Amino acid sequence: MRSHGVPAYPDPASNGLLPKKTLGQLGVSSSVFDAAQKACIHFVPNRGGPTQAQVQAYRSAMLVYARCMRTHGVSNMPDPDSHGRLAIGPGTGVEIDSPKFAAAFKACKSDLAP
Repeated sequence: MRSHGVPAYPDPASNGLLPKKTLGQLGVSSSVFDAAQKACIHFVPNRGGPTQAQVQAYRSAMLVYARCMRTHGVSNMPDPDSHGRLAIGPGTGVEIDSPKFAAAFKACKSDLAP
């Protein structure tokens, strides 16, 4: 990233994660950052995306969460898709702003913890 125009790009922390920095903190425009990222993305494992194992673990957690939500009164809560995404919100029939959803979420939110 540094050799592609982002001289203030940070080194990873001891845990292997990069510190969060804004474009302003990095001192570059979004176009410079995007070009550098495009040039360097091949160095990132799995191009920065989750591994298949991570996707399956996330989907499994979301499946437990969806079942819990149904148990707590959100009868039309769908199961997650193959990527772990839930089709909820406007137009899906799942009223995320309802008191019933809020109560179920309160009971089930611990299932979302990694």
